[in-house]
Amino acid sequence: MWLVMAIATAMCWGLSYTAAGQVLKQVDKSIYLAISSVVHVIFWVGLAYSQQHDWRGLQESRQSVWIWISLAIGASLAGTYMSFAAVELKNPTYAAVAEVTYPVFCALFTLLLLGHNPLTFQSVIGMLMVMGGVVIFVLGEK
Repeated sequence: MWLVMAIATAMCWGLSYTAAGQVLKQVDKSIYLAISSVVHVIFWVGLAYSQQHDWRGLQESRQSVWIWISLAIGASLAGTYMSFAAVELKNPTYAAVAEVTYPVFCALFTLLLLGHNPLTFQSVIGMLMVMGGVVIFVLGEK
């Protein structure tokens, strides 16, 4: 099931990038991201309340969870901004192809921050193929 969700995510991001590419031709990325963020907050808070999540668990969490929450949100905000800047500067396709390298960084940060080595011989070969594909794609630009 995880694979279906991951592929569905890729489809959603593909559609989002395509639509955002059109939006960014007419609206500044900061305005678009502000509108998007307001909609996200309304959606996620509404979902959390509708599913009757216990918010006390968050209040009682160890201090370390707040460091991870801050790091995740900060990286997500920066990544979202830079993603839309890349779409605006080039186009949705090129931005998405370059961003497909993120598993390499995920593996690197998992190793550096958590001390876990998630890599196998096969995963390294796959990542090298992805990186090679990105290089070929970018170098093949007309």
